[in-house]
Amino acid sequence: MGKQYMNYELFPLDGIPNYSDEEAEKLHDRTVYDMMKAAGGDLEEAVVWALLESLDEDDLRQMREAVTDERVWWRTRQIEVWRRQARREAASEDPVNLNAHRLLKDYSERRKGRIVEARKQLRHRFDGLDHDLQTEVARAFLLSPCRTDRDYMYRRLSSGVFWDESLLEVIKTLWETTHETNLSKVIVKRCERDYVRKHYHRLVGNCRYGDLCIKMGEVREKERLKPWSYLYVMHKAGCRLKPGEGRQAVLGVVMDYIHNDSEDVTRVLDIFEVPHVRKMMLYLGMQSATGEIMALSRAAERLVKAGPDEWERIITEEWA
Repeated sequence: MGKQYMNYELFPLDGIPNYSDEEAEKLHDRTVYDMMKAAGGDLEEAVVWALLESLDEDDLRQMREAVTDERVWWRTRQIEVWRRQARREAASEDPVNLNAHRLLKDYSERRKGRIVEARKQLRHRFDGLDHDLQTEVARAFLLSPCRTDRDYMYRRLSSGVFWDESLLEVIKTLWETTHETNLSKVIVKRCERDYVRKHYHRLVGNCRYGDLCIKMGEVREKERLKPWSYLYVMHKAGCRLKPGEGRQAVLGVVMDYIHNDSEDVTRVLDIFEVPHVRKMMLYLGMQSATGEIMALSRAAERLVKAGPDEWERIITEEWA
């Protein structure tokens, strides 16, 4: 790899890019960014490479997306290419891959007397196979007439452990043909936002509604979510709450608590001790809903002074 550093001619050895703090805000791990920024343009090229090598694939991707400099794009992509090549070379010598191609052939061609053992071995070995071979196995399982094999691969693809973009059209075709319940999670996780929105009515009820809303960037049916889940999903989906909506959600939970757990109300000193209210306040903070937070703080003070017997009346006033 050192020789490849020396052959780096696409961009000159003129220090490091001039990163900005605005771009750095997008980074998950700012350690490398902070070190590069502190050094200015005094870092040797080999040091820049070494710092980037310390990042994992996710951080490399975020660095590439955050920094608008072609050299960063080239460096981070090159490191990913080298790592992928190294993994393939290691995998080709790994005993777990030996005979895997023969097993895949037995499975794909559904050879009598061999398919059951091939299926068993491919499932058992899947996590240890190199990525390209995993992709071949995944495609074979997805195209299998056996639903249990497809379900097995749906679980793998929705888990976040394995994915390959070349499978996208396969799962879309499967979805439009079968609308299988377990496939819906894969569609929500892996397909583009517009596609998920287009198939919203088919997906509802077959996957977690919050995940569906987050992927679409909108909440179409608020009543499908618990109030605390609604606040969280609105934040993750990038949606803004309507004026007073957060306050009403919290007070609604308190009101339900009063009606459904009246025997315990006397043991609660303030509304922030009501189940789920503290995390709802956290979600309001994540939304930067300072007005809502302060309004709830004032309401809590009124309720503490009045006592539990007056809670319903005061909450009704605050709600209005």
